[in-house]
Amino acid sequence: MGSDGFVDVAEVLRLPQFKAWSLDDVQRVVEMNEKQRFAVRPHPSTGHLQIRANQGHSLPVSELELTPLLDPSDFPEVVAHGTYLRHWTAIRRSGLSRMGRTHIHLAPGLPGDGTVVSGERSIPLARQMGKQALNRLLPDQNWTSAKHTWIGHFGHEMIGMRP
Repeated sequence: MGSDGFVDVAEVLRLPQFKAWSLDDVQRVVEMNEKQRFAVRPHPSTGHLQIRANQGHSLPVSELELTPLLDPSDFPEVVAHGTYLRHWTAIRRSGLSRMGRTHIHLAPGLPGDGTVVSGERSIPLARQMGKQALNRLLPDQNWTSAKHTWIGHFGHEMIGMRP
């Protein structure tokens, strides 16, 4: 795996769990995935097709196209993240956690504003908040912003649920 997270598709397809998959299958999944979870490209020198995950990394990937948010002043006016109702109590108690992943994804907007590709959760929570309230929810972690990872939203002193 390169420092940018890309691996050769041919190597992935040689793994036992992907033996039944073809190159066409991989390209179809990448093209049809509404949440844009994957990126493909030809290798810069060999031309071999490569793939990487755009989000949810559990291995260190140093060259991601993400913006570190290291201080509350780095945040855009609106940041978005989502969860399931079953996780809300823990989030309110201790803040968002990256769990086994390398970072937490936030989107710099809400669904429908043209900058965010929305995913779905069975019961997404909505909370609106200004930067002062964000300070209370942010544990000391490496926060990142990416336009393709919205799954719910946080926004101004109100908790709500969408059916």
